[in-house]
Amino acid sequence: MHNSVLLVEDNPGDARLVRDALGEASDAHGHRLTMRHVHRLSEGIAAAGDNVDTVLLDLSLPDSQGLEGFIRLHTALPDLPIVILTGLRDESMAVDALQLGAQDYLSKSKIEAEVVGRSLRFALARKRAENRGMAPLTLRGRSVVESKAPSVREVVPRRSEVCTDVSGGMARTLRVRRF
Repeated sequence: MHNSVLLVEDNPGDARLVRDALGEASDAHGHRLTMRHVHRLSEGIAAAGDNVDTVLLDLSLPDSQGLEGFIRLHTALPDLPIVILTGLRDESMAVDALQLGAQDYLSKSKIEAEVVGRSLRFALARKRAENRGMAPLTLRGRSVVESKAPSVREVVPRRSEVCTDVSGGMARTLRVRRF
């Protein structure tokens, strides 16, 4: 599988670390992650429409600071999964970003191939499910209420069920369908 990642990052050293991590993540998981790099949010918004699957976004850019950049990018391209990668260590900002629609919030101090690769793959899978109008809760043709690898906690045997997902500290009501 091939996924195209757009990195919006103004620091060349951090961009090099991300490029290396994505290269390692590609090798380790059999997914090919290719990266395109831009330095400004305005360039990212323009480039994101060109065959980009996910975005890694820094929150400290020459043309945007803090969540303003995420909000502008998410407003311009609401169907594109965005993972925030920042040096800011602000837990409340991380929670705010996730509540606004960011798929993940990663610290630059912990750039590791496995973490970044997994975050991007999961962000893409979640966003694709959101865009289809349903939660990604099916496993081998049966609806899953709550799944945490490697075990599935409960499988819904009925045709349809309403449940609450409390993952990530946020509660949301989901309609789970059996296919």
